[in-house]
Amino acid sequence: MKCHPLDDLRINNPHVFQHYPSQYDMLFVADYVISDYSTVIYEAGLLDLPVFLYAYDWPDYSRKRSLYIDPKRDIPTLFTDDAEAIVRAIEHDDFDHAAYQAFIRRNVAIPEHGSCTARVVEHVFDLIAAR
Repeated sequence: MKCHPLDDLRINNPHVFQHYPSQYDMLFVADYVISDYSTVIYEAGLLDLPVFLYAYDWPDYSRKRSLYIDPKRDIPTLFTDDAEAIVRAIEHDDFDHAAYQAFIRRNVAIPEHGSCTARVVEHVFDLIAAR
């Protein structure tokens, strides 16, 4: 479990791992990802992990913030404020990998050659050279 940096929730259970320096490290040991509105859902999708969205505060969050997609409509996974519904989905392996992979392909562009980092660095150097 990786809480938001501003959240001080800790679970006293030896089966719950909570000490990861990075949310990305956790993806390599995860069987499922339960998130709210974090972009970690894209990295999880690249690893073909089942993703569930726990939107416990959606009415309030959606009034205060704007997102470039509507997670209820655009992300093909369970979007709920009911934690028990997520548990049931996990217990029944109720996740459509194919639909989620299609969502990832529509929203994540991976370079055919090189890496994203290399492309960003090349772009920065191009900008510097143009000065």
